[in-house]
Amino acid sequence: MIMIKNLIKCFGDVKALDVVNFECKLDEIIVIVGSSGCGKTTLLRLIAGLETPDEGEIQIEDMIVSTSRHCIEPRKREVALVFQDLALWPHMTVKEHIKFVLPSHGLTKEDIQPATESILSDVNLRGYGNRYPHELSGGEQQRLAIARAIASKPKYLLLDEPFSSLDSILKENLLMLMLKLKKEKFIGLLCVTHNIDEANGLADRLAVMQGGRIIQFGSKEYIMNNPKNEFVSRLLKLIR
Repeated sequence: MIMIKNLIKCFGDVKALDVVNFECKLDEIIVIVGSSGCGKTTLLRLIAGLETPDEGEIQIEDMIVSTSRHCIEPRKREVALVFQDLALWPHMTVKEHIKFVLPSHGLTKEDIQPATESILSDVNLRGYGNRYPHELSGGEQQRLAIARAIASKPKYLLLDEPFSSLDSILKENLLMLMLKLKKEKFIGLLCVTHNIDEANGLADRLAVMQGGRIIQFGSKEYIMNNPKNEFVSRLLKLIR
């Protein structure tokens, strides 16, 4: 479980996160929704170990990984972050993206090729191994970024606006892939979006953010039926 306790993060005079508390379990998809600038991406970066909190702590599987004085490096956290811009390496082929991550997990040289093919099959990219990122469609690039992330065998996958550049058909395909990863890989997923329709198709639980705070957190069904205030109602399109 990822546990967030009283998390505060400031950038200069701006308080990006203001006493945030919540948890994410394995085999669960939590979607964080909120308007631009509310702190969603900052929260993911803190969980991934790319930022250090000013106050509060982050626990992953009962291990404290972040406080204001203590920050375990990202590769030791058993999490993987898929950035909004994907951050693919233009000089590497699809299979090289995967192989670059795999050796750190103690595979023998003979194991690497079948392991790579298995991961590419998981994200429907079998046969694309020799292509470069610029030779892939937007949806294929998104799946490559996810394949590279799961190749590191994380317990939790963090995704920042994964649907933002995709058309409706590709969004549906990616949504099905994420549900498949949750079911078959037993990975906890934490997904950031500002699109409530995407959240609706994916979330087990919703965290609604406003001004650096989580103002409502619970099951999708409960929040849809019991919005805390007018902001939540408007965000979730319950008020037109």
